[in-house]
Formats: sequence, structure tokens, C-alpha cells
Amino acid sequence: MPATVCIPNPATEEGILVNELSPGALLEIRTKHRIYFLENQGNGQMWIAGHPRFCPRPVLVKVQGSTWGGSMLRMNYIGPGMHLEYRHPRYGLIRTSVIERIREMDPMDAGLRSLVG
Repeated sequence: MPATVCIPNPATEEGILVNELSPGALLEIRTKHRIYFLENQGNGQMWIAGHPRFCPRPVLVKVQGSTWGGSMLRMNYIGPGMHLEYRHPRYGLIRTSVIERIREMDPMDAGLRSLVG
């Protein structure tokens, strides 16, 4: 029996397509347990900060996409209700807790700029 898979529709969601972000775009991602700040560098590369062990200071990572927690990954997409997956240069593949909110920030916000690098 085939599995039923729910694929979100980007036109009706508040998710972010990573490859459509302009260089320097800043995101605030609130998960169940943390608040992350990301700055887009292009080609899926982002500076990320917000986790006391994996990124207490900004670290350049490769954003893979989002997952519901299983093996299915929605590439280059960051979506609420999903887990962000990124490849850390030291710790390998990291999966966050469930994303509750995503907000694009003003790139000229000096306070946030100092957090992200």
C-alpha cells in the first residue's frame, strides 16, 4: 500500500525558498527550543547562530532544507512545522527542533548584524 505524503504548497505557506533569498538576507527562525539567526551567502550557504553548542557564534553552514522528522527532505526550503536541516563543518548534519515561526529581518539592522557576523 503506498504511503500518503503531505507536500506543503509554497503559495499558501509562510515558508522560505532558500534559493530565492538575496545575498545578505537575514532570517530569524524560532523553533520549539531556540531562536536562530541566519544570513544568506548564496548557493545554500548561510551564517547561522543561536545554538549554545553548535553555533554559539556565527558558523558558515550549508542549508539542506526542511523535514518533518523522517527521511523525506524538502530541499532548499525552510518551513514552519518542519525541522531545519543544515550541514555543519564540524558536527555534520544537524536537525533543529520544530520551526514555529520564520521572519525575514531588515538587513540594515545593526543589532542583528553583530549577531550574524
